[in-house]
Amino acid sequence: MIKKATLKDLNSLAALNREVQQIHHDAFPGIFKPYSKTQVLKSFKQLLKNKKITILISFNHLNSPVGYIFYEEKKHLKTVFTQSHNVLYIHHIAIKANLQKKGAGSDLIKEVIKRAETRNICRIELDVWSFNSKAKNFFRKNGFNVFNEKMALDLK
Repeated sequence: MIKKATLKDLNSLAALNREVQQIHHDAFPGIFKPYSKTQVLKSFKQLLKNKKITILISFNHLNSPVGYIFYEEKKHLKTVFTQSHNVLYIHHIAIKANLQKKGAGSDLIKEVIKRAETRNICRIELDVWSFNSKAKNFFRKNGFNVFNEKMALDLK
């Protein structure tokens, strides 16, 4: 079952975030903070109050949370260089490590696609960190393709 998260789901969202936050912190400790339940709870509480953000949470047949996805609709205005266009931008997806590769992540992606289609949005975007081959493979399997790449020059 997939439903829109509410304040009642805060503890579940924070627990689901722990593994993915740690992966990112381990890879880039200068960018990502270590997991802090207090801070993550506070952040999700703010996100759930934001009308531009949608957080979906997935439950297994025993009604235990297995993952979440959060996204927002972004409106890009027409400029001299670009056309106006709307996208759904996925900020996070997290699935419990021991439950990955069982369809919960793909089900969340399918739900986001369905919601985008009902809003006549023709594009879904996200970022994936280059070190995270597991995530890159997951997104490719679910139809995503690279369309832009970021580069960095670390000075320290």
